[in-house]
Amino acid sequence: MAARNYTNTHTATTLQAGISAGAVQITLTSNAGLPVVYPYTLVLEPNTAKVEVVSVTGIVGSNLSVTRGEDGTLAQSHDPGVAVVHALTARDAAEPQTHMNTGTNVHGVGASSNVVGTATAQTLTNKTLSGAANTLTGIPDSAIVAVAAAKVTQPFSTLSVTGAATVGSVTVNGNSVHTGTTTLTGTTTAGTLNAASVAVSGSETVTGNQTVNGSSSLKATTVTSLTDTGNATVGGTLGVTGATTLGALSAASAAVSGTLGVTGTATVGTVNASGTVTAPTVNATTDVQRAGVSLPRGYAASGSANSTFSTSAETLIVSATFTATAARRYKITFDCLYDTSVTTANARFRIRYNTGTSTTVAGSTQVGVKTPTGPGTAVPVTVVVHTTALPAGQVTVFATVDNAGGGHNVVIYGNANSPSAILVEDIGT
Repeated sequence: MAARNYTNTHTATTLQAGISAGAVQITLTSNAGLPVVYPYTLVLEPNTAKVEVVSVTGIVGSNLSVTRGEDGTLAQSHDPGVAVVHALTARDAAEPQTHMNTGTNVHGVGASSNVVGTATAQTLTNKTLSGAANTLTGIPDSAIVAVAAAKVTQPFSTLSVTGAATVGSVTVNGNSVHTGTTTLTGTTTAGTLNAASVAVSGSETVTGNQTVNGSSSLKATTVTSLTDTGNATVGGTLGVTGATTLGALSAASAAVSGTLGVTGTATVGTVNASGTVTAPTVNATTDVQRAGVSLPRGYAASGSANSTFSTSAETLIVSATFTATAARRYKITFDCLYDTSVTTANARFRIRYNTGTSTTVAGSTQVGVKTPTGPGTAVPVTVVVHTTALPAGQVTVFATVDNAGGGHNVVIYGNANSPSAILVEDIGT
């Protein structure tokens, strides 16, 4: 409903020309003193049986555009010279009375909408509160049931959430206490975070202490102190500047300048630690370094053989198959008991490898050789080779023996108590 306009300066006038019941324009002998903002009310032939209320909606030249038969009157014909006045009518008195007894669909708020009272218990929906222009005060923890898809900035001492909270970003200068599950899709910055469980798909920075009584799933976290009695899963980088204790850790990478203690199994892509990392089991999916130097990974493969034989041609003694990593340094150790059929004759031991599981000498790559002199009785021999030449993927490392020239044989002794053996160890880069 458009608000009607009024003036006190108009004097009664008359119709300049007669009109039919269907006419939508009227011409007055004078428009002086009438409102210049539309709509406003005119009464044709007031105080007669032919009284008609019209609403003036505009003007074209000197002709007024009108809506006929308003406020309970009928549109009908009128003769030239009949009286026309700008006056209050029944609706001007009735509308305020109706408004005083109506709580909905008033003041243009829309159908089925209520006027908001300052002391009335009401539920508000479809409202946007400007954080820059509004301040919410006196809200108890029990009133925060859930925060969904929102950004919560809490510059006060404590943020407490009793239910589940799903928020875009949270900034807490003091303490953040969550007794339910907290899911953070944005960035979290907190002094102290104490939660039953935490899931962060954005990033999390805790300058104080973080205690998680359940499990945490984090994209990227930097904490001074993190205590997680459950499991911590970090999709990005776990940055630890203080003391952190976790039940189990699964992380893409970890940067530790303080102490990272894991009571379960730690599975990490890359660990860069200037402090201390402790865990019963560490599964590094890529590499573990100290001061930029790759640390040894230890045992890679081994093999043993119990056979005793005599040969002059190059013959396989023992092999071991494993999956190698390119550019890693491997230590290969081979030992056995041997003798030669001619005292002081030479035996030749070679360390070779093939890709896959083949132990065929032809096409293999030699990475080490040792040619000792036969002692005339069975004695041990050890060959140690360091190599970075092994290709990535499945590799078979094996030891062979021949007579290094001459017509003598080399005898290899092996049994269950004293087998020929080969050991492969990863010793870093």
